[in-house]
Amino acid sequence: MANFDLSVDKTLKFEGGYVNNPNDSGGETNFGISKRFHPNVDIAGLDVDGAKDIYKSEYWNAINGDLIQSQKVADSVFDMAVMSGAKRALSLAKDVCALMGVHDINHVGEWNEAAFVHAYGLARIKFFNDLVLKKPSQKEFINGWISRAKSFFRFAPAGAAVAGVAILATLIFLRTRKKVGQ
Repeated sequence: MANFDLSVDKTLKFEGGYVNNPNDSGGETNFGISKRFHPNVDIAGLDVDGAKDIYKSEYWNAINGDLIQSQKVADSVFDMAVMSGAKRALSLAKDVCALMGVHDINHVGEWNEAAFVHAYGLARIKFFNDLVLKKPSQKEFINGWISRAKSFFRFAPAGAAVAGVAILATLIFLRTRKKVGQ
């Protein structure tokens, strides 16, 4: 089973201290916890332990991290939940699992975890690119978001990389067909 402490340590490598960038749609942020989504939290005074408490209760528990068998899968889905919300993270995961023929992320076993993580990472990157197309003001963050997503799958074996690309291509194809109304 996945371990919250291992996942949160990976995510905290990307989430620095206090920031109040006017271009960041999250607004005032500390350790990735934004005032926009946590209006009752003293963002400027938030410490790492307080951030971990929020991560655990609002993101890890929301993705049922303790039930995920693969640490690598949990790490990537949890990180996406912190970045874009648990609902979006789980939606992407559900789409990738469906194309892999896996019931849900709790059942991505070792035999296919690399393919899942690769496909999921590519789906994250596609999401970030689509976000910037919709909200050009977020362009300054895209390189960091992509680097962050890649960090969770950069060492995938060749077979997993091919499978990940194929899964993402199928996902894009299916979503495009839905939009066109076929």
